[in-house]
Amino acid sequence: MRRGWLSYPTILVCFGLIYLFYTLLPKETAPYDDRSFLNVNVTAPEGATYAYTDRFMQELTALVNDSIPEKKVNLVITSFGGANTGRMRMTLAPPGERTRSQAEIAAALTRETRKYPRPAPMHRSSLQSL
Repeated sequence: MRRGWLSYPTILVCFGLIYLFYTLLPKETAPYDDRSFLNVNVTAPEGATYAYTDRFMQELTALVNDSIPEKKVNLVITSFGGANTGRMRMTLAPPGERTRSQAEIAAALTRETRKYPRPAPMHRSSLQSL
């Protein structure tokens, strides 16, 4: 108990080291590989019916068909976890057969879907499996 005052400087040194390592170490843990695959998760507003969500997924499918010529296969699932959810799994042409990368296509799809309620286009890092 006589050296209890040492806990305060020890804590300050630990916080200083945390800050130092946080600023020095790179932030990205895994690079994004072009796997020719995109996933879009959709959550319609709370209380939305299956019919509303299905109609929304059809609109999203039409948008994808019109704006992504690199798409080979598009699997659309309405209501995989509830009446107001949907998922779209898209396979793209191989990287050598297209001009845009998977990340560029995901970014373009994100821009196109901002007017819709909560679709989340994403591509996976190299550590995630299909």
